Amino acid sequence: MQENDIFADAEIIDMHSSADAVNDGFLIKTEDIHPEMQKSFFSHITTNLLNQGYFAPKDSERKDIGPMNLIIPNMVELLTEAQNIIVKASNGGRPTDSFFSGQIELPTGESNEIFIAQNETGRFTIMLAEDY
Repeated sequence: MQENDIFADAEIIDMHSSADAVNDGFLIKTEDIHPEMQKSFFSHITTNLLNQGYFAPKDSERKDIGPMNLIIPNMVELLTEAQNIIVKASNGGRPTDSFFSGQIELPTGESNEIFIAQNETGRFTIMLAEDY
């Protein structure tokens, strides 16, 4: 913490961790999508963002469906775009900031702003701006 942090000695009244948010259904752990995601920048994605065209309909006959009924090409695109936002803002190196934002194209074809915020794991959560 910084020396001038006015909350340095404040009592924590309530805390909602990423694990709590996973249990509540607000977040999905990226490693639950694929174990290799443990090596990525990202630890979580909001379900609100994933509801923007990343989940396949329950009765889908698609062959490119992965764990949690996620459409794999759409997920790869989301993760690539989010990583590009971080890499570009970090001049190609490891992220030094705790917050990033940028525009992505959703599977619906719409452009939307996403926020990428560091969480208590030291990694990042990808979310829509309204989820922040």
